[in-house]
Amino acid sequence: MGLHLRVVDILDERLLDKDELLQILKILFGGAIWDLAPNIETDWKKFVAFLQGVIESEALQYNPLIKRKAPWIDIRQLNKCYGGTFRDTLKESFHAIFKSRK
Repeated sequence: MGLHLRVVDILDERLLDKDELLQILKILFGGAIWDLAPNIETDWKKFVAFLQGVIESEALQYNPLIKRKAPWIDIRQLNKCYGGTFRDTLKESFHAIFKSRK
């Protein structure tokens, strides 16, 4: 039977949005600690620093892809997917402006 959570089902289908990412983090590390976290939408850098502290407090887990123990979350990969840059923000704004004109 097991536990059915939609957010877990979509992990291998597409990139999670930030709210879904937060749901996964709550599943992995427990929910209560995230009440203390900076806002994932508005303060990404502080959120990642908070997450880094959470990750460092956890034991490393065996990762079969790299065949050694590693943290649950790869912060570098997370930043590549969600951190973005000023240039990315401009690109998104540009697309939003022109989509709204159609």
